Amino acid sequence: MLERQNNAAACIITGCYRNTNNAALLAEAGLASLAHRASELLAQAAERYVRLPEECPARRWVELMAEHALIRAVLEKSAIVGVPREQLQLHAARPPLEMDVAVDFRLQLNEPCSKDEHSDAQRRRIAEDTLRGLGAFDLEMWTDGSAEEGVRNGGAGIVFYKGRS
Repeated sequence: MLERQNNAAACIITGCYRNTNNAALLAEAGLASLAHRASELLAQAAERYVRLPEECPARRWVELMAEHALIRAVLEKSAIVGVPREQLQLHAARPPLEMDVAVDFRLQLNEPCSKDEHSDAQRRRIAEDTLRGLGAFDLEMWTDGSAEEGVRNGGAGIVFYKGRS
């Protein structure tokens, strides 16, 4: 069913007729069959998991699943069975920077504020009261807050100030 949809998408992409040979159609569209893509992803995952430490559940899973006919066929076809592999070196993640001082993130104003309920002057007063209450910092970071939820529809600006009082 999905393969049929994949082929229909290839027809739309290429402008070819529905009765075009599927292999030629997919090649013309620059697409792979879904079965081929699934095998490719399976082989990539298996290769990643085999490199994990022996005590890792994902590695034990792929070793158990290697007996499964489909996985065995994919691994044998990829010619990576029995090839020596360098084990991944896992280590505890360290923070990108270590500091002896406290870090404080202030994401809220001292009192609730919205464009619908407050005038420009009221919003400005609330923002300035919040800023005065923060005090002085060694490093300040400001954004314009234009990204939705901090991650979508960005284009936000950012500025750092060091040592301002």
